[in-house]
Amino acid sequence: MHLAHGGITVLAIVSASIRADIGSRKTRHGAGFQMYVRRTMKNLILRAQTALRNYAKFVITRNEIARLPLDIALDLGIYRGDADKIARQSVYG
Repeated sequence: MHLAHGGITVLAIVSASIRADIGSRKTRHGAGFQMYVRRTMKNLILRAQTALRNYAKFVITRNEIARLPLDIALDLGIYRGDADKIARQSVYG
């Protein structure tokens, strides 16, 4: 799985980044730090959900383009071999 596609790779990188950040803030104790950890974990979950949704959109789009009948693909000016590139551009910008 590529990093651009999101999913588990992104989760591992973001999770490691957050753990390092939290580790550097261990000197802070109390409610403020606990709120920071909750907010950080919530952001991690939201990022993971977004990455997984985008990856699902990418896969669906790629498969639809790759399965286009040849005559329709030619009418639209699409080369089905570029399905991966076209889908990535449409989902990730």
